[in-house]
Amino acid sequence: MRVICKKSMMGNDVRCQVCGQGFVVFWQGRVQVRQLERQLVLDHLRMQHEQGGNGAEVHPAVAFDVLLWDGGAFGETAGQQQSAVS
Repeated sequence: MRVICKKSMMGNDVRCQVCGQGFVVFWQGRVQVRQLERQLVLDHLRMQHEQGGNGAEVHPAVAFDVLLWDGGAFGETAGQQQSAVS
């Protein structure tokens, strides 16, 4: 699964917990998993600060993908999951 994040000065779905920058999030998938996805998005935003600084400039100015869990067991790749089914 993945979501797409885009900086937003107006309404937002999530805010970076480090710099306060707001983001609109374009969700895929079911509403039931969005809480988990929200936390993964926040973790991704925080990791962007580990490579840059504390300001909002560390986040890309354009929309960007956040790759999320693929539905398999954590640590299991999609390929491993498929071969287990076959």
